Amino acid sequence: MLEEAGTRIHGTTREQPLERFLIEKPLLQALPDIAPDLGSWNRVKLHRDCHVKFDHSLYSAPFTLVGQRLWLRATDTTVSIFQDYRLVAATCAAASTVSDALSLIICHHMRAPSSRATGAGVSSRHSASARTAPR
Repeated sequence: MLEEAGTRIHGTTREQPLERFLIEKPLLQALPDIAPDLGSWNRVKLHRDCHVKFDHSLYSAPFTLVGQRLWLRATDTTVSIFQDYRLVAATCAAASTVSDALSLIICHHMRAPSSRATGAGVSSRHSASARTAPR
């Protein structure tokens, strides 16, 4: 099978695959010792209790996003929640025991919305100082 498939002319490259492999073989690198953690993306809804459910665990997000559809990215070690492309919450992946799950700490990464952009959020007194403050 290898001889037949490796010696016939490939439709795209117009070369024999085995000959092409001999050219590319010295350029190949070893695979990394640890495989990359690609994670999985899931669409979730933030419920009234400020939690989303994923894989039989609850993860919190800012109350200002209640009712919205968010993206949840789960890897072997972390769970991150995004509103479009903006990270709004991140935590370690849920533990396997209830006592460990109760000790999870959620870090909210949320910037207050600008009153100019949304017409709401911070008061005019705060927005004026925010505009003059160095960034």
